[in-house]
Amino acid sequence: MTAHLRVRHYRLTFAVAVTSAGLFALALRSRVVPPVEAWPSAPVRADVLQTRPDAFAPTPIGFEIVAMGEAGTGVRLRSDSPVPAPDLLLYWTPDAVILEDLPLGAHLLGSVGRLGPEPLPLPAPALAADGSLLLYSGAHRRVVARAALQAPEPR
Repeated sequence: MTAHLRVRHYRLTFAVAVTSAGLFALALRSRVVPPVEAWPSAPVRADVLQTRPDAFAPTPIGFEIVAMGEAGTGVRLRSDSPVPAPDLLLYWTPDAVILEDLPLGAHLLGSVGRLGPEPLPLPAPALAADGSLLLYSGAHRRVVARAALQAPEPR
C-alpha cells in the first residue's frame, strides 16, 4: 500500500515541478518592460546666481547655484578630479549642526556619481532659508563633506 502512495507522490511532484517551470518561463516572456527616460543630451540653459569652487573642502568639489527659468533654481556640482568617495548623494538640510550621519529633515537632491551639466533642482525650503549641502556616501554611510548654502536672492 505504501508503494502505491510513493509512486503517486513521485508523479505529482514531477508534474508540479514541470508546471511551475513552464509558468515561470511564461511569466518571464509576458512581462512588460517599463520605458526608460533618457538623460537630456543638451545641457539645461541656466543663469549662474552663485559660485563656490571650493565649497566642499577638503574634497575637490564645488557648486554653482543656477536659475533654470521655468524649471526653478538648481545646484550644479563641479569638479576637476574624480569623486572622492563611492556612491555619493547630494542632500540639502536646514540644519547647520555638523554630524557624521544625515539629519532627519534632509532633502535628497540626487546622485553625484555623474557630475554633468544638468543641475539638480533645489527644494522650495532651500530657496527661502539658509542651510547646508551635504555629500553623503551611501557605501560608507556617513557625511563626507558639508558646504554652507545661502538662500539665493530673488530676481
